[in-house]
Amino acid sequence: MPITRPKKAGGGRCGRRETKKEQKIAQKKHYDGLEAKTDEKALADFRKPAYQSVSASEYIRRKYGKGE
Repeated sequence: MPITRPKKAGGGRCGRRETKKEQKIAQKKHYDGLEAKTDEKALADFRKPAYQSVSASEYIRRKYGKGE
């Protein structure tokens, strides 16, 4: 006799599929929950360039106070 799992009550991925309208509502609800107020420093850090090119001598001068 094969071992079977008990059926889940109310949901999971099995069963009736969502309509396009239901999917849209669920997506909007999900993204509305992600909206958050970000602080100004984080926003400024996000907008600055990722890599700022610096020559080797400039890097050493800044880091160690030495160089040309």
